[in-house]
Amino acid sequence: MIISSKGKYGLVALMDICLYSGSEAVTLKSVSKRQNISERYLEQIFSILRKGGIITYSTCTIIAEENQEVIQAFLESHPDFEQVALDHLCKDIVVNGCLAITPEQYLTDGFFIAQLRKKA
Repeated sequence: MIISSKGKYGLVALMDICLYSGSEAVTLKSVSKRQNISERYLEQIFSILRKGGIITYSTCTIIAEENQEVIQAFLESHPDFEQVALDHLCKDIVVNGCLAITPEQYLTDGFFIAQLRKKA
């Protein structure tokens, strides 16, 4: 199977993570099961990223298990990736190289943003 970077599955998987947050741990297996996409296919999405390419992981939740812990688990199981340390003018939203906005900070929904780079 050839994967096109213009395909819809990457977007579907990211939307799935946001829609189902809070109901269970978000894993490749849980996303693939709900979307009827093989776990192997999702892994291929990561593998087609060119060296030096960046994945942005973003959620609309403030739950550590779906944010920082997902990034940590991903990095542990994908040694060919590294975290990109993010910075922002509002230093209170920078947490361990990620951006984390909680509702009480700016009267918004919660958000989490991290970036991962495929090592060259």
